[in-house]
Amino acid sequence: MKKTKFHDRYTLDFQHVKAGNCEDPSGNLFISDDYQWNSDNLKVLHSGVDTIKQLYSGLIEREMWELIQAAFDRGHGEFIELIAPTGEIIPFMVTSGRKGGYKFTLLNQELGVVILIGSNYCKHDLNGSHLKIELSPHLIINSTSEHLQSLMDHYAKALMTQVLPTGVAVHLCCDIQGVDIPEDFDRQLTTRTRRTISRTGISEINLPLMASKYGAAQSFLFGRADSVQFAVYRKDIQAKEQDKTHIWTALWQESLDRHLNPAYNPECPVWRIELRFHHTAIDELGRDKGLEIKSYLQAIQHLTGFWRYGLENCYRWDMNHRYIHPAWQYLIQSVFIPENTGFIFTRRLKKLPGEGNQKNIALAYGNLLSIYARNRFPASYAMRSLRDSGMWRDLYKYWQQKTGIYDDERDVIAIIMKDVENKLKQRRIGYGMAA
Repeated sequence: MKKTKFHDRYTLDFQHVKAGNCEDPSGNLFISDDYQWNSDNLKVLHSGVDTIKQLYSGLIEREMWELIQAAFDRGHGEFIELIAPTGEIIPFMVTSGRKGGYKFTLLNQELGVVILIGSNYCKHDLNGSHLKIELSPHLIINSTSEHLQSLMDHYAKALMTQVLPTGVAVHLCCDIQGVDIPEDFDRQLTTRTRRTISRTGISEINLPLMASKYGAAQSFLFGRADSVQFAVYRKDIQAKEQDKTHIWTALWQESLDRHLNPAYNPECPVWRIELRFHHTAIDELGRDKGLEIKSYLQAIQHLTGFWRYGLENCYRWDMNHRYIHPAWQYLIQSVFIPENTGFIFTRRLKKLPGEGNQKNIALAYGNLLSIYARNRFPASYAMRSLRDSGMWRDLYKYWQQKTGIYDDERDVIAIIMKDVENKLKQRRIGYGMAA
């Protein structure tokens, strides 16, 4: 990939000018030929680790495997319980792990932990690469690196013996405002990736294409998932679609510019720059430097190096054939991925409950349960709220017809109660609606 040059950087500072030395490697003024650009226009709202995927090999505990298999066989929405490092009992919803290459997935979206267990490429009763633990952004933001590694190791040891970390994948991200990503960004990007453009209305960035464009140039995806993948997309739009605005807005509001003024402008779009390093890519980069990087703790001190490698050597936004775009130069030289994410303190805000006005009683019931889950109502309180909601008579008749029980009020109410308990649990833990 042909190299383009960096701009010279200067600082508009009276003391520097007086000393006859305006050049500054961290300056805010970028100058080249007849062009200049001020980095004060670019606001960095957040930079850090967005996702961690830790792989382990070992031998699955027989009793745990049988417990998971039994929960899966009972049908959708069943749970197993694991003990947290604090001694607290944590429920995980059991679903299929087929799409991820594993037999089962254990979900707790409220906690922010997804566990894939039982490799499809190795018998479950043999020692092999049977476990992958994925951590979500809201858990990473509010935890130290040491705590995250300890948490993953704890659950790995609860599920397997002879546990050995065998690789780690990380997604690095930076949220910015003040720089407009052009509609033909995919054509301006310098990369070895072959280009295949998809002009669709898809809003999710999850297709295994070499390069794709989504939703009227609001999202771009480059590269393969088994190497270094690169994405640029409107994070404010995605956060709204995933009902995570409360998490990211709170984080962005804490950001300050270099003059210590609030950086976030809620009226402007927020673009996310994201590099997704597969565990094989991290392992290869480590071996090239004589390093073993098999766990997250082994990777954290090299995160800024990975970030700069991806933006400078894999995916580079060039202004022309001679110079890199100054905004890209700033992201390479001045954005640091923290070694330890623990210093970011973000208060978790309660989601605002939505309003359910659907005419269909089943939809209204589901919407109310979602609201109760978000407000963390216990099942008994949710039942009392349903009785006072104005729809109890219709709901009771609905369950009479569904169960065929017309002569025993207590049985119908017991069935409704059990369904309320299960659905509240699913919404809080399995689907993350109350996260």
